[in-house]
Amino acid sequence: MSFDWKKISFVSALILSMSFSQAFAQSSSSSASSGASKSTTSNTRPEIMRKGSEDMMKNLGLTTEQKQKIDAIMQASKTQADPIMQSIREKKSALMQYLFTSQATKEEALCKAKEITDLKYQLEGIWIDSILKAKCILTTEQQQKFLELHQKRMMQFGKKG
Repeated sequence: MSFDWKKISFVSALILSMSFSQAFAQSSSSSASSGASKSTTSNTRPEIMRKGSEDMMKNLGLTTEQKQKIDAIMQASKTQADPIMQSIREKKSALMQYLFTSQATKEEALCKAKEITDLKYQLEGIWIDSILKAKCILTTEQQQKFLELHQKRMMQFGKKG
């Protein structure tokens, strides 16, 4: 099976940013209320992802009810995705460590890489499911606007990558 990894990566980042927006907003507000210091770097990846997600939500003109439903879908998606992402990080680390052992072989490394790819494929399924669920909540006009915003972000992503 062949994947267009650039497109998958972008879609993943977009969906991930939407799914994490609620979590980042909650953690930011709880950090601020607990007196924790904020990072001095305003361009951290989570901040950029959160900002992009907020902009997307604002530009779609979601009602309060739509936003709540989409937040619930994205939170459920995040709950499913988190353990898989953790497993991917662990397997990537193990693969890298394995590659620097004296007994490392290409065949075994490729088997380990396939495990990582299979987990990424599971993530894609979760994210596709969440988009399909969210799509049902959007009006036809909001769906079209989402596609336009997605294409715009994809063009911006392509210029950077």
